Amino acid sequence: MDLNYYIQYYVFYLESKFLGYPFIIRLTVLLISILLLIYFFSLIRFLAINWYYRVNEKRKNRIESKMGNRINDIIFDPYHHSKEEIAYSLADSIKLVKRRRDKLIFTDIIIDLLSNARKSNQTINQNNVQTLIQSYGIPEFWENELKSGSSKKRREALRKLDDLGNGFTGAIVMRSVYHKDKGLRKHARAAVMQYDTNDPFKFLEESFDSDFNALDEVIIHHFLTSRSKSGPLPMLTRYVRNSNNDAFKAFIIKEIGFFNQVDSAPILSSMLEQNSSNAVKIAIIETLGKLNYGEAEQQLIGLYDLTNKDVQKSIIHSIAQFKTDKGLEYLTGLYMISYDKERKIDLAYCIQQFGNKGNQVLKSFATHANGFDKKVFDQVTYHTGT
Repeated sequence: MDLNYYIQYYVFYLESKFLGYPFIIRLTVLLISILLLIYFFSLIRFLAINWYYRVNEKRKNRIESKMGNRINDIIFDPYHHSKEEIAYSLADSIKLVKRRRDKLIFTDIIIDLLSNARKSNQTINQNNVQTLIQSYGIPEFWENELKSGSSKKRREALRKLDDLGNGFTGAIVMRSVYHKDKGLRKHARAAVMQYDTNDPFKFLEESFDSDFNALDEVIIHHFLTSRSKSGPLPMLTRYVRNSNNDAFKAFIIKEIGFFNQVDSAPILSSMLEQNSSNAVKIAIIETLGKLNYGEAEQQLIGLYDLTNKDVQKSIIHSIAQFKTDKGLEYLTGLYMISYDKERKIDLAYCIQQFGNKGNQVLKSFATHANGFDKKVFDQVTYHTGT
């Protein structure tokens, strides 16, 4: 009899024995077998990942020991080195950064050095950094990664090039700005805004992204702040008008106030009653107050009774910023007719912003009105120190 016969015999024998056990035992054995398979798979995966990181760490230490000091000298040297000078200085180490894995490790070494230097406020010679990474073909390597079909590789390439401060080739990045992967798409758009010299505001025309969120606000604010340092920003009201995204519109309106674009105030005032979104209305009202556009005061007073509590709150705070006698008279009248204790406290703080005139009004309330007004006055004076 051959081996195949014995194998089949014992397979059938074990199967019949197994099927002869009670159901609960068979189920237990089956579950244990599945758990053992999962355990062994996880163990093998853990060992493989651990081995991969240990090999990479060992390789990184070798590269750092061979090149670390010389790379430091180049990066922090105020003298601008040429590509030939850097190649000569590191001639014995060029072969260390040939393979894909080595380029990944070399990139991380440079990024770590740059990050530590910024934290310790050391002066970095960006010209030497760019010449150094170009000598090892690092920008070309990551630009090739940007052409990959894997969105994960593209996201990593964008992050690495951004961390290196190398900039991007427009055509390569544009391949990802309409990608279905939300994270990759947004990262690519942020890169275009940062490095494009022809039309960096392009994606503000498109509300940056259809899925606009708080992280996008941080990205755009950082972009606008860096742009404002090199020259005046364009009128941001243009992007408010072109957008259908209320969250984006409200954010850009707040940025108008942050960058003190006073000339935008009349345009914002005209938009106020055209918008049905409370978030946009609140952003406009708060920005008009921040820009101290007193011409909108009567418009805000007329709007007060037609809106909800959140919008009303922004109205009284903006009127307080105008600091006109008319505004003080209006807020005083609101205080006197209000039965909402929370609103009265809010009004009291706004009235106090009018200085001596406001304090006199609050004192008169405390003297002639009920006990609650006295408590409100005491609370406001305690918190403001007046």
